Amino acid sequence: MSPRALYTAREQDLLDPGVREGFFPLGATQSDTILCAGMARLVYCRKDPEFSFDQNRIRENLLSIGCAPYKFLESPGSAHGRGSHCLIALREDPHPARRLAVVAFRGTDIKDGSNLRYDVDLELDPWTGKGRVHRGFATAGWAEETGCTLHLRIAARR
Repeated sequence: MSPRALYTAREQDLLDPGVREGFFPLGATQSDTILCAGMARLVYCRKDPEFSFDQNRIRENLLSIGCAPYKFLESPGSAHGRGSHCLIALREDPHPARRLAVVAFRGTDIKDGSNLRYDVDLELDPWTGKGRVHRGFATAGWAEETGCTLHLRIAARR
């Protein structure tokens, strides 16, 4: 039996996806889709009433699936942890084919409108290396300010 994503359409879960537990069902690492869905929710774990990452809670959940946080990136100089947030998580393995790096960005936060001007620019642009990035993040210059691109390069060499 393949794992299933833990999803509900309840208003609370849609507006505040980091509140409810159960980010990764058993077998989550066997499915990239389910792993990414869990990471997309996990990046919303914050220290209420602040907006900064709840690093301990995120770390515990990542360890439960054999991963660890590599870097927590937040908008520099923003009050109360507001702004953009990015989590880079790694799964180390002696076999290179089983190593994994996952990058998750927190999108629009219902309680934090400080980055809304970037969140509404939904086009995807090419990003350094492989992949594409949400134009709002690219034009905000946030990835460069936090060293996100540099951290991804370093993680790729591990």
